[in-house]
Formats: sequence, C-alpha cells, structure tokens
Amino acid sequence: MSKKVRQSGIPSERIFEFVRKFNQLVTLDEGLARQLPAHEFELNFDQAGRIYIDGKPLGVSVQQRQRLGSSRTPTLVSPTSVKVNAWNNGNYNPTGAGYGLRLNSADRDALFDRSWKDITLDLPNGTRSVRIRLSPRFWHDCPELRSAAIGRWLVAIGYGRWPRNTPPRFSLIQVSGNHFKVA
Repeated sequence: MSKKVRQSGIPSERIFEFVRKFNQLVTLDEGLARQLPAHEFELNFDQAGRIYIDGKPLGVSVQQRQRLGSSRTPTLVSPTSVKVNAWNNGNYNPTGAGYGLRLNSADRDALFDRSWKDITLDLPNGTRSVRIRLSPRFWHDCPELRSAAIGRWLVAIGYGRWPRNTPPRFSLIQVSGNHFKVA
C-alpha cells in the first residue's frame, strides 16, 4: 500500500505532523488499517486534521483517533467496534446450543444492514469463521447473534455459565460489510 499526500492550503509543517501521526495511528490501530485501500491512495487532511482517503472522509480526525486510545494500551478502539454481552436462553447447554452475543438495538441499527440475512463472525483463539443467520426477530426484540459455535467457544474459554445479570462482555468489530470479529 502506498499513499500520496496532497497539500490543500495547510502549512507543510502541519501536513508533515498529520502524516506522522497518521502513520503512527495506522501502525497501532487495526481498525483504521483495515479501512485503507490495499492499492495506492490519496491521503488528504483539512485544517482541523480530518482524514480523507481518495477524497472520501474517514469520519474522524487525527486528533480524535489519538484521543480514542489510552497511554497504557497501544491498540486504539475502532469506531466500528461495539460492546456485546454473552447471551444464553437459560439452558446453558454444554453443546453450545442456546448461546449467542447480544447487541443493544442502537448498535445493531448502526452496524447492521437490514438486507443482510446472515453475517460472518471470526471468533478469537483460532476458531474458524462461522456463518450466523440473522433471525427475523433480530430486527425487533431479539438482537442476538445466536450460534452453537459461539456457545462452544464460550464454554471452551470458561464462560459456559455466569452469575445472574453479569454476562461476560466482548468487543464486536466490523471487519467489512457483514464480516465481523469478536475480541
């Protein structure tokens, strides 16, 4: 991947500083790096430091990306990352049946497209990608990603059961389109 930086009336020193920060952010932020084209692209900044890739706004400025991170943790939070809770239908079946990940409805509406019938989900610890069908109730009162594969993964990592009202929490990160990963 290579980039060309176009000057747009911003002093060279400021552009240089934006590019330096941008390069540092791309190195530390997986979510940002995944949003970049694999081919050569044009990188632009406006006076406020907002980032443009091939003329399209990335939706955040260099300074905002920096504030999303912590001084202790080198990985920044992606803007396409939301928190999800482990979910169970009450049976806690060791086969993994009846498990899933629950989103809040605002995050579901922001990240998911109503035309999708299913998603691809990458689970941590080397678990292969799984295809998860979105139930018709997903768009109403049941915003869970339900799958026995999720259940088997939860059981395998020690979350087969949890105390009432304290389900484990994870990050759901949009890789692209209807492809997500759990972290």
